[in-house]
Amino acid sequence: MRFREQVTPYRLVRCEDLESLCSMMVNGAFACAFEGDHSILVPIPDSGSPAGDDWACFRIDADIPLGAVGVAAEVTGLLAAADISVLMMSGYRTDYFLVRDSQRQPARDALIGGGHSVSRECGASA
Repeated sequence: MRFREQVTPYRLVRCEDLESLCSMMVNGAFACAFEGDHSILVPIPDSGSPAGDDWACFRIDADIPLGAVGVAAEVTGLLAAADISVLMMSGYRTDYFLVRDSQRQPARDALIGGGHSVSRECGASA
């Protein structure tokens, strides 16, 4: 598989309600809204936070059929074998894998070591 690595890191934010979550929506954000659990991953172009607070995003650079089986298992398996925790998001067209920014290079190495290619993509849009 081919992956695109987002250069811009993300910040995970917990929102009190759906309205506050919606007010934080920007291009490139990932939102999760379940009853009692509203959170959003927001791109932060000028991150000044200490390592560990931010998240790096790797997205599969291909459309994945909704019925495809095992794609996420393969990727999370590679990252787990490298002792890298991952947040995984599925979109309509493809999947996104977020790792702590401090684990960006080891995640990149694990994907490449698993036979995949990784290219860097400027900007937060996915």
